[in-house]
Amino acid sequence: MHCVIACDDGFVSKEKVGTTGFTIVGCVLYKGLNPIDVAFSPLRIDGLESSSIISALAVRLLEENHSNLDMECKPVILLDTIVFAGFNIVSLSLIKKLSGLDVVSFYNYQPNTGLLVKTVNEHLDFPKLRERLLSMQLQNLRAIRTSKGITYVVSTVDDLEFLENLIGYYQVYTRNPEPLRTAHMLTSSLSRLFR
Repeated sequence: MHCVIACDDGFVSKEKVGTTGFTIVGCVLYKGLNPIDVAFSPLRIDGLESSSIISALAVRLLEENHSNLDMECKPVILLDTIVFAGFNIVSLSLIKKLSGLDVVSFYNYQPNTGLLVKTVNEHLDFPKLRERLLSMQLQNLRAIRTSKGITYVVSTVDDLEFLENLIGYYQVYTRNPEPLRTAHMLTSSLSRLFR
């Protein structure tokens, strides 16, 4: 049985790149197709702490729900892109190191690395660090094929068949994995309440 901790961020205005403030990041623990628990945290827009916050939320969900998970159900952290809260870019390897869990970043489309790097260089502090995080990770982008079509992932998992099975299993209604859709709805709604 698949288990995931799906994480997504809340609303961030696309017109205000380089602004300060906070949004919400939320992670939903799924066992099979059933949501088990959810955890939230504030996340700085265009900050640098998304990897540690997502790791902490994942560890918290595991600790609080260890009795709900059987031994063969070790969750994978599922992210909707490596770019959170504006340009608060995650490091998949750091999340894996901090949480002890593999990480899969999902894309419906092939991201434009050049455009992302250009935005980082023109509008944000620590542009070289952000550029390296983007470029190093997105160079490992892989296409995967499921019954819903071709999507893309960056992952700490090397097994392509496992990735195709995992993503395909959670693509219940659309190409977007259901746990990510749930995380998106929750964080988007909460973040708009606190604007």
